Order: sequence, then C-alpha cells, then structure tokens
Amino acid sequence: MGKVSGFKEVNRNTEKRIPIDKRVKNWKEIYVPWSKEEASVQASRCMDCGVPFCNNGCPLGNLIPEWNDLVYNKDWETAYKRLSATNNFPEFTGRICPAPCEASCTLSINNDPVSIEMIEKNIIEKAFESGFVKPEPPKFRPAGAAIEVRIVRKTCRDGLSEAHCILLSITLLTGASSSREYRPISITFPISSTESTRFTTVAL
Repeated sequence: MGKVSGFKEVNRNTEKRIPIDKRVKNWKEIYVPWSKEEASVQASRCMDCGVPFCNNGCPLGNLIPEWNDLVYNKDWETAYKRLSATNNFPEFTGRICPAPCEASCTLSINNDPVSIEMIEKNIIEKAFESGFVKPEPPKFRPAGAAIEVRIVRKTCRDGLSEAHCILLSITLLTGASSSREYRPISITFPISSTESTRFTTVAL
C-alpha cells in the first residue's frame, strides 16, 4: 500500500496531454511525463485493501499494490523488478491497455481509482532512464516453439485453439509454408475451467 491516508488526502491525477496543435506535428509522446515526485504522490492513493481486486482485474496478474507502495517510497529499482516479474512489455501496456485494473480498484467504489496505468508507465520509463533495464540474452537459444508457447498461452482460451495458435505461431516465426515441415512435438499446457485447472498434452 501507499500512504495510509493518501486516498483521503490526494485526488486522482493523470499526465497532462500535449496540445493537439503541437502533437500532430510529430510521432512523439502525447503526454507530459510526471516527475518522480508526482508519481509518488499518486501512488500514495493505493489503499491497504484486504483483497486487492486490481490483481484479479489485471489479465497479467500484475502485483499492483506492491509496486504502488515501492513508488510511494521512491524505490524505483525494486518497483521495476516487481513490475517486470509479471509483465514483459510494461512500456506498451502502460500506454494502450484499457486498464481493467482501475475498474477493479476498490477505491473506485465511491471515488476515482488509483492512476495505475500511468504509474506503471512511469515505472518502466524511469527504469529505462536510470539504466535498470538490462538485456538478458539466454544462455542458449531454444527452438522457436519454446519462445512462442509463452506468448500464445495468454491469448488462446481452450486446448484446441491453443494448439492451433502455437502451430500457426511456429509457422510464422520460421517462415515455413506447411506444418509438415516440422518433426512432431508435444506441448503440455493448462486448460482453465470454472471448477479447476487441468493439464493436457497436445501433439503437433
């Protein structure tokens, strides 16, 4: 959480937009970036929720209360590490995500929600500025299938479509024209249901 009484003392704020007549002349940012202090003040609005619904509202399960508290306490490096633990591309989601986390924010029941998306964007931008973001090349490079499985998992909803998505991704990644060009591979992944999560194996 941020400041204990922050949500009662601080109003929601977002980054100001650059005037239209200026931003139509280039492809640069449309927002005026917050200072670290401004981001910290907004993060202070995060409440000490018994159940932080923002975690469930976020499709990635981002650890939102944790990095809000870290931003409030100006620990930007740890905030970046907690954000990147669940999100590979916060520089994108901090800009174009519809922010269901904010709709799920407990504070939004009777007030304006925490500016979660803007705080997320500021964490990654300030991480780049401070040199916290480092390249992490793999010790060995696996086949394209292993890379694609991680990406595709989040977009396919059932066993059959996920298998097809993985196969399609492998094809696109390598430029192959037919699945017959691949040796059979077996991939195990979870299938979500209303009752539980079970695991299945599909041979491609």
